[in-house]
This record gives sequence, structure tokens and C-alpha cells, in this order.
Amino acid sequence: MSADRADRPRRELATAAPPRVEPMRLEDLDAVTGIDRRSFPSPWARQSFINDLHNPAARYIVVRRPGEVVGFAGMWLIGEEAHISTLAVHLDHRGQGHGKRLLLRLIELARDAGAERVTLEVREENWVARRLYERFGFRPVAFLKSYYADTGENGIVMWLKPVLADRSGLPASDDRAPEDAERP
Repeated sequence: MSADRADRPRRELATAAPPRVEPMRLEDLDAVTGIDRRSFPSPWARQSFINDLHNPAARYIVVRRPGEVVGFAGMWLIGEEAHISTLAVHLDHRGQGHGKRLLLRLIELARDAGAERVTLEVREENWVARRLYERFGFRPVAFLKSYYADTGENGIVMWLKPVLADRSGLPASDDRAPEDAERP
């Protein structure tokens, strides 16, 4: 294969419109449920996403590239706490910083809503996701034996507290961190 041909995908990515993080819409659900099915042993029912999109305490977002949704995330705001419930990136788009974009936006939304703490659960063996969360300041605080009923895997509860007042403590936005799918 010629060098020109080998470089074409990289050039196309460089010239394509940058990904955007936006609120999830009902019309995104086909893509979201497709990513969810490929990312988790027990994907959510479509109706669960619909219910949360109508829940004033829930915030759901997507990463959109031209013509497609490549990742999604969600959280619930409960008093001074934000609970990240899901975060997943399409298998073909992992390692491009989309998980980091989603996590950063959730933290910003939590902070803007007045949350003082952000929590999540992660599978003990999901080292990629755990490293991403740790880079953002999340720290493990509890071990959950056989927490995930679908696989019997152990879980780790992680907390970010206090929620950062600005972005200065977060990784640089152009830093490309690997990401993985995770949710309770």
C-alpha cells in the first residue's frame, strides 16, 4: 500500500469537524442503544434512557462526530452529589479522547448544578476506565464484592470531592487518554 493511501485516514481525521459534546436527544437513542449493547453485558432497555431523558435530575450527553454519535454518558444529580450512571464509547472510536470529553463535561455539569461530590462505580478489572477516572481525581473508597449481578464481578466505588472549581486541575483537553465503557 502506498504511503499516501496509508496516511489518508489520519489526514481525514485531522481535517474533519471536531467532535462535539451535546445533550442527548430522543433521536440519538438508536445509536446510543447500539453502543450500549456492544459495551455492556447487560445493556439498558431503550425505555430506561427515555425515562431518564425526561427526568429533571438526570443529565445525558453524547459525543457527536459529523453524522454519528460515537459515545454517551449520563448522571443523576441528587442534592449536593452527582452519580455517574453510565459512560461508553463506540468500539471503533475508543482511544481518541471521547471518554475523556464525556467525563469532563459531566464534571462541569455537576459543578454547574452545585454538586460538591461526584461518585461512580467501576468494574474492578476495568483498568482502562479506572485509570481515566483517577486522572480526573477520582479515588477508590469502597470495594463491592460480586457487585455486578450480570457477571459476578467486583466493583469499586470512586469519589471525586470536592468537585473542581475550574478546569485547572483536570488533564489537558488535547491529551488523548484511552477510555472504556463503564456503568453499574
